[in-house]
Amino acid sequence: MLSLYFYAPISDSNVYNIDSSFNRVKESSWFNPMAIRLIEEIDGNKYIANGVSDSPYLGIISPGELSGGIKTLIYAMNNPKVVCPLKWLGQNLSGIFEDISEEYDIRFLYCGSYFQFTETQKIYLPEFNKHITGESELWKFIEQEDLYDTVECGFKIEFKPDYENPYTDQVTD
Repeated sequence: MLSLYFYAPISDSNVYNIDSSFNRVKESSWFNPMAIRLIEEIDGNKYIANGVSDSPYLGIISPGELSGGIKTLIYAMNNPKVVCPLKWLGQNLSGIFEDISEEYDIRFLYCGSYFQFTETQKIYLPEFNKHITGESELWKFIEQEDLYDTVECGFKIEFKPDYENPYTDQVTD
């Protein structure tokens, strides 16, 4: 199921830099049939083994050289408690994205993204405990809840320190 957030949950497990996170923690077990389908259908590569594929443009490439959208989805599929930024996904992923969200629990932050969901995409909005279906219903909800600022400005994190800052009265030039 797809869980879509409008505000980044404050957590050490959020991922903002997919490239470094993917390259640091990827495992060969991540390259299952769905990941191979992504690599072959979306990037147009011929999968070889252990994440290595043959790109029609780059030749033999390592998993770290896959497109950002493919790395994001493979990461999300294998880390169901992590919230990933939706802005890494291109529109070419919308059809297969729905298939992935039916098979895997994935979490994304709706952050200044141009990604459009299909009209049959099931979406859970955990911050509102609401289930909706499709892009049209999502935009009706955004309008109803006046969430435009979260959609346009990217990450909107409300930082509330749990301590008193002793330097707030000091002014520097």
